[in-house]
Amino acid sequence: MPFRVGLLDGVAVVLVAIAIGLPPREVHVTDPVPPIPRDAAIEISRYQAKLAADPADGVAAEDLADLLLDLGYSDWALRVAGDAARFERSPTRWRALRGVSAAHAERLEVADALRWGELALSACEANEVACPAHEQVRLRIYIAQLRAGVESGIDPRVDPAGFRAAISRAGVRNVRLKAPRDVVDSARESASGGR
Repeated sequence: MPFRVGLLDGVAVVLVAIAIGLPPREVHVTDPVPPIPRDAAIEISRYQAKLAADPADGVAAEDLADLLLDLGYSDWALRVAGDAARFERSPTRWRALRGVSAAHAERLEVADALRWGELALSACEANEVACPAHEQVRLRIYIAQLRAGVESGIDPRVDPAGFRAAISRAGVRNVRLKAPRDVVDSARESASGGR
């Protein structure tokens, strides 16, 4: 049977020639995660070292979770605080639980934030030595905010203004769980004499 070149063979040769003659595609690759600033990376390392030495350290877990939330890493913050919250006998467990709640709140998962906030308050009330009265008050106000928002039935992802208005209508005052990071850093610098 003799070999014959047909129309399809000619089309295939033309397509291969075109593909070979095309310029190479430009590929743009970007990092999907924003880079961590050097000073924040050092601070993260310090907290990680504290948690490696004492995985039940709720203070270090919450502080690291707050830093990670400030940097936009809510998944990592949930993992860090959640790992420390597993240690039920830790006197600072309430801080880790509060860190988990804050991470859920940052992600606008208010029902989960409320549930973890209530666990934090229970752990706080169970250990008044490690959880002073003013922290209990903050937690109660924070939980009241979350409860008012959840009971309103408004999804903060869909209607953030309506969610805030529902909290205001409930007569709940706004409270920060912790001081803003720049205030804390300024206080630390003053306490160390600017070193």
